[in-house]
Amino acid sequence: MAACCQEKTRRLHSLAGLEQQVLLGTPPFEGAGLWLVGVVHDGNQNSSTEEAEAVERIVSSLLREGSKWIDKKGISHQMAGNDILVVAPYNAHVALLGERLSARGVRVGTVERF
Repeated sequence: MAACCQEKTRRLHSLAGLEQQVLLGTPPFEGAGLWLVGVVHDGNQNSSTEEAEAVERIVSSLLREGSKWIDKKGISHQMAGNDILVVAPYNAHVALLGERLSARGVRVGTVERF
């Protein structure tokens, strides 16, 4: 969710209307918020096949038939690859993820890119 800083309180707050945005039909990633998916691996420094496989499974679950997202106006949309943004810390990992996800329309990049 996007956020803004209100001058009086100097605290971060969600933009109005974004509290309506949720995922539907995408268990275990239903509703709104952040989800943590642990991935066990060893010795990977700037790219991880294990993490790429986990992200690929998550994307598949988000794109299965019947998955939807509700926008800030309360309108339901069928989930599509271009609705998903994957952020990775290293260019080597971005390249690996891009190889696996670009055909589905999923955007992959570093924080700096986005």
